[in-house]
Amino acid sequence: METFLTVHDLSKALQVTPVWIYKLVRQKRIPFIHIERCIRFSPSEIEAWIEERKNKEWSLDGGKRGRG
Repeated sequence: METFLTVHDLSKALQVTPVWIYKLVRQKRIPFIHIERCIRFSPSEIEAWIEERKNKEWSLDGGKRGRG
């Protein structure tokens, strides 16, 4: 069985604030698990979530930068 991460663990690993993690959870933008009243994260699901975001092209102009 995989060991789950807490909000604190994940925020330290990603070098972000716990508030930002809670915001993503509220918006259901990050994979999480509720165990009773606790929020936990599967390391393998978080790694897949990060990889998915690394492969996206982010830009402020809707991806039109560099074209034309």
